[in-house]
Amino acid sequence: MNSKLLVTKYTDKNNNKYILTANRQFDRIFDLDFTPVTGTDLGNIYIGLVRDIAKNINAAFVEYSKDKKGYLSLETNISPVFLNKKNTSKICEGDYILVQVEKEPIKTKDAVLTTNISIPGKYCVFSYGKNMIGFSGKIKKDILDSSYMGIDAFKEQVSECIGKYMPDNCGFIIRTEAAKASVNEIETEAAKLFNIYNDIISSAAGLKLYTCVYQAKPSYISIIEKHLSSTDEIITDSEKIYNELYEYFDNTDKLRLYEDTRISLSSFYNIETAVGEALNKKIWLKSGGFLIIEQTEAMTVIDVNTGKFEKGKNSEETFLKINKEAASEIGRQLRLRNLSGIIITDFIDMKSEEHKKELITHFSDVLSHDPVKTVLVDITKLGLVEVTRQKIKMPISQFLC
Repeated sequence: MNSKLLVTKYTDKNNNKYILTANRQFDRIFDLDFTPVTGTDLGNIYIGLVRDIAKNINAAFVEYSKDKKGYLSLETNISPVFLNKKNTSKICEGDYILVQVEKEPIKTKDAVLTTNISIPGKYCVFSYGKNMIGFSGKIKKDILDSSYMGIDAFKEQVSECIGKYMPDNCGFIIRTEAAKASVNEIETEAAKLFNIYNDIISSAAGLKLYTCVYQAKPSYISIIEKHLSSTDEIITDSEKIYNELYEYFDNTDKLRLYEDTRISLSSFYNIETAVGEALNKKIWLKSGGFLIIEQTEAMTVIDVNTGKFEKGKNSEETFLKINKEAASEIGRQLRLRNLSGIIITDFIDMKSEEHKKELITHFSDVLSHDPVKTVLVDITKLGLVEVTRQKIKMPISQFLC
């Protein structure tokens, strides 16, 4: 078995308590997710109050909970759900609107809010704001259920069955997992998400300001839901979590309770080692080279070094080998640390244009497997490789240090 999701309790040095989910593939941990036991605002929907309109940046600042405010772009949020009487469709100071927390606050930046409400399921996401059906780009013919006669037939059947659950300005995003589900399963979930949306809209009008009208599933539930079909085992050492998952995922046979009293789950699967690694500035590579990872306010800078390797006759070939190994590890470290924004990598200089192209092709392939949107933007004139990674949750270093 090569793929495991490990769920355990974790307490940091400041005695903050989390439920930690580790995604372990091919005997290495690639993703770490920390869900505070006290909960998080991410994905929740609130009745918010528009406090300020910043015309110079075409944005609004919305108080969505007492002493909590967020940034709302007025360029992309053009069809809000208003809960007060209006004579204009524009968002104005003093308006009561429904907002969803799209990104958590990071350092000095407020949370990012959206009025384009989305309600995720296993196979699809109900989306308010655009009247369309979108399909995951990762849905390919080779992963489709045998009942579908190709991609076009799949899209046509799915679009037909869920079209009835799309009122004005609403749509669906079809997730990769839907490729392995039947049309009936997808339609059943679409109907369920549509009903949740209707309940939110109908109940919000009679509720008080700052009320949370929809609470998102804990991230460890969402992670398991997203990776369930591609995961061999889900292992937890908490009986409470085990019972919760057993019930939620309808008695799945992939779930296992870890009960070995001789060694903890964290030690057995090197979870503590992975957490420590995610906080280290220096990361050694098997080749003898190493990475230096520096996080700043504006960006993350990664330097690739030859380390213990000594130059020789085949130094160009070795530089390529170290650079490709570094590229693979950088892809893992971005996920492990949850780095986002602009990432600049200074690889070891190589003279061969062919080697440079081979490295970039390899690096692009590594980044394509990241579940968070990650793009290799360009190579600068100085030979630095620029990558951007979508900001959703704060980096591990921000709350564990």
